[in-house]
Amino acid sequence: RELKTWEVLEEDGVKITAVPVRHFAGRYAFDTFWMRDRGFTGYVIEYRGKTVFIGGDTGYHSDFFKETGKRFRIDLAILPIAPVEPRDFMGRVHVDPKEAVQIFEDLGAKIMIPMHHRTFNQGFDPTPDYARRLLEDIAQQKGLSDRILVLRIGEQRILEN
Repeated sequence: RELKTWEVLEEDGVKITAVPVRHFAGRYAFDTFWMRDRGFTGYVIEYRGKTVFIGGDTGYHSDFFKETGKRFRIDLAILPIAPVEPRDFMGRVHVDPKEAVQIFEDLGAKIMIPMHHRTFNQGFDPTPDYARRLLEDIAQQKGLSDRILVLRIGEQRILEN
């Protein structure tokens, strides 16, 4: 079911809210005409007292993420961190590690797990792990290494509290 921004779907104790993110609509040249203002969103999922933000593909937009942070107490933010390069092109629709950390802070989330990285070369990133390495450096500089969890491909983690 398609949800408009701030629309809520609740079923079997799971509450899903569509939240604004910054991207573009359409995946093929011709569908952009009817997908102009739809086809991209983030989600806040609430279940059994836990709240998860999933950013999907997004560029940075402080108002969007600060507003989401005001409306929800986010336990876990799953945020994209790539592609990074070239920033003048990618920056409109894809956050880099620095911007992902800013989203994490704007949301006021407790924990962040990065996504959308390390599976293949993206954009002009020099290596598949380029974004991960940048993120780990930023997390260390900001004293957030214990709150930003970089999982290995296929790794599962149970988070409590």
